[in-house]
Amino acid sequence: NGGAYGPQYHHFPTEVKLEYPPKDRSGLWKLPDSKRLMFVANGYYYPGKAKGRFNKVNTPVLTFASRNQHNHMDSLTAAEVATLESLIPQIRKQFAECKKACEEE
Repeated sequence: NGGAYGPQYHHFPTEVKLEYPPKDRSGLWKLPDSKRLMFVANGYYYPGKAKGRFNKVNTPVLTFASRNQHNHMDSLTAAEVATLESLIPQIRKQFAECKKACEEE
């Protein structure tokens, strides 16, 4: 169960990975309330369960980092960002419903 030196997190082949900190990235954007950082960099992922250099798919990723330590939090591929953009009307509707419920309380 994890070996002598703790768990190894190599069993998630579908997660988006990147070399962190990235040597080549876009400018930083800071989110207004949480102060988290966002930037675009080159990352990669493995489609399916097969790993290895021949199965690696390089892709640009939108990466989020923590505000104080600048630790990597998560990365989204361009397809995931497009899906998130398509959900914006539904997300805004849910925010409006929650805001309305908060005002009633």
